[in-house]
Amino acid sequence: SKELLRFQQERHIAMMVKLAERDRQLRQAQESGRRQAEERLREREDEMFRQVMGVHQGTVDSYLEEVLCATVNQAAQTRALTEARLKAAKVNQVVDTLEAAEQDPETVVRELVHSFQLPHVQREVAQRRIAVENKRFAEVAVGALDETYRRVQHNLSS
Repeated sequence: SKELLRFQQERHIAMMVKLAERDRQLRQAQESGRRQAEERLREREDEMFRQVMGVHQGTVDSYLEEVLCATVNQAAQTRALTEARLKAAKVNQVVDTLEAAEQDPETVVRELVHSFQLPHVQREVAQRRIAVENKRFAEVAVGALDETYRRVQHNLSS
């Protein structure tokens, strides 16, 4: 009778251990499923964030490009108007000077052509130098931006 009681208790304990083990395995499986679902959700949210940031960056880039273009155009127009006014004033001075000296029309024309051509040639030489310099700076800037973009992409993919 004692042995039977002990045997029944051992069977009862063994059954409880099996039930506890099954419960533990079931909880572990549920927790593992939850972790996987959370990880997939987090990956999906990260991808959505990257895409949204890409759209934002594209929007910022296009906005800045438009602002820069508008500013450059406005500055160029203002400069052109200023140069035109200065040229008109210079031409008026030359014509007034020549007329005051009462020279013949051929001399007036020659002096006018000379006063236009020399500054024009000097300005073209200066513009060519500036264009070469700007091209060089633009190439360096593009190279730096490309390198930075590659580093950022490498860091994001790592």
